[in-house]
Amino acid sequence: APIKPQKPLKKDLSKKVRFEGVATHSFLFTAYHLPLFTPFPLQGICTVSTKVFSSAVKRNQLKRRCKSIIYKHNKETQHKRAVVVIFKKDSNKASFQAISQELAKIFKGHQ
Repeated sequence: APIKPQKPLKKDLSKKVRFEGVATHSFLFTAYHLPLFTPFPLQGICTVSTKVFSSAVKRNQLKRRCKSIIYKHNKETQHKRAVVVIFKKDSNKASFQAISQELAKIFKGHQ
């Protein structure tokens, strides 16, 4: 029987992308990119530390915004890559549009 491919664990994927991928810095976040050789399209991980937002509600809101931008970009391009986005302290004052524009710049630069 053929073996079905499985998604890698998020922790393992995050570590691999951060150490082997290309880092791109923005004033809002640092993004790491690595091409994927799996049947899965874009895989994204968004992390927000408690130093950025002490409130869990705000951290989760920023993560959801990041994931929705990554999902939207995935539908447009269908590139196979892994992305890890680590937000910086300045991102707590940024709007959804500012985050979207910065992520779009990074995605366009790494096609």
